[in-house]
Amino acid sequence: MVLGGEGTGAPVFITPSDYTLDLNKTDTINIRIEVRDNDSAQVDLRIVDNPPGGAFSTQPGSKIATYVWTPTAQQVAERPVWSFRVGASDRQNPEVFQDITILLKGGQKKCEGTPPVIQHQPLGDQRAAGDYLVEVTVSDAESQVQAVALYWMVRGTGDESFSKQSMNALGGGRWQGSIPNPQLPEGKTAEVLYYVCAVDDDDSSGSECDLRACIPEEGRFSFTA
Repeated sequence: MVLGGEGTGAPVFITPSDYTLDLNKTDTINIRIEVRDNDSAQVDLRIVDNPPGGAFSTQPGSKIATYVWTPTAQQVAERPVWSFRVGASDRQNPEVFQDITILLKGGQKKCEGTPPVIQHQPLGDQRAAGDYLVEVTVSDAESQVQAVALYWMVRGTGDESFSKQSMNALGGGRWQGSIPNPQLPEGKTAEVLYYVCAVDDDDSSGSECDLRACIPEEGRFSFTA
């Protein structure tokens, strides 16, 4: 979420809000955060919500900050997506915020086998009275698919963190879940972001070598509700 805009006098975040950390290439993510505020010489940046271990740094009044995070093995195993929130204040207008999400990719122990293959037709822009159904087809070459999870977030509703739902197996490799309708007022729209992850059962003696895959591999699926 990015609040604020040109013409309001408030700071505007000009850097991305979604990142992917490929743990097979590096174990640390380094994010540059920057705001633009043409009518203010100084802007105070601060971190509001932060995963354990994240390091946020900036100079007083600077319009640039850095965020460095090396997720622990426990964090990687806990869930594939993490988020933090940054606030920006020019001391003249209400503070504005940006919610930044990090998708963790790879990082699992090198094991025999291949991760699940997930197929999905992305949802298009739509307005519905009910929830938004998400269907995927998941297959695995070596073992069964033991779980599929749907993660989603609705921008601009105040809660800018991803929610999780376990998807239901329909048979034939098909899985279904749903994104709750945000119940927007008439005439209002919102961007919905989502992605899907699946875990197989390659490790018959435990879970250390069960492999996970997420789609999309970069970015997020999105549609306007």
